Amino acid sequence: MSNIPKIGEEFFMDFPLPPMLQEQYGQEQLTVEAVYEGTLGDTEVEIQKASGKLKEMYNVLEFTDHHIVEFAGERWVNDMVGMDLVDVSFKTLV
Repeated sequence: MSNIPKIGEEFFMDFPLPPMLQEQYGQEQLTVEAVYEGTLGDTEVEIQKASGKLKEMYNVLEFTDHHIVEFAGERWVNDMVGMDLVDVSFKTLV
């Protein structure tokens, strides 16, 4: 992965929208200003999600360390930080 911000650094974060949200917003991705907080392991992510301190945006299940970002007053798991969005695709699981 490349282009991962430094901890505490503000950056513009592009993230692709799943098909349902693409229809709602009329675009394929959104750009927001975020602050990079670093990474957390699987166990800590689950603990913080259960306590309401962390929300999930994009959690790649194969990863054991997950990127954490803050924007809109919330903390989020976003494992797409540093990924080339050209290579991202979605598939419906349910």
